[in-house]
Amino acid sequence: MVRTLQESKGLDDRASVLSSFRDGTCSVLLCTPGMASRGIDVPDTSHVVMLNLPATHDEYVHQAGRTGRFGRAGKVIVFTKKSQDFVVERFSNEIGIDISKRQLKSRKKD
Repeated sequence: MVRTLQESKGLDDRASVLSSFRDGTCSVLLCTPGMASRGIDVPDTSHVVMLNLPATHDEYVHQAGRTGRFGRAGKVIVFTKKSQDFVVERFSNEIGIDISKRQLKSRKKD
């Protein structure tokens, strides 16, 4: 099951969504960037996927920090444009972590 966590939902609804993710009823949690960078603490979160590169390295750390907490392993995947490579390099240097780049191959249309 996939659930969505967003600011426009009421507190009770957000609590219900988080509860279902924590107990495993929901296996995928989609969040708006604002919700992802808040204090969401769900043990054993294995992956964080960002559809857009955050504006600052602090925002990146807050959103990426939902995984790999307290020494646990985790993966962060960020979709970027080639023109943003310099920003990714800057984040890597400012945060002091290695950020590996992978390029998605596009399929040619018939």
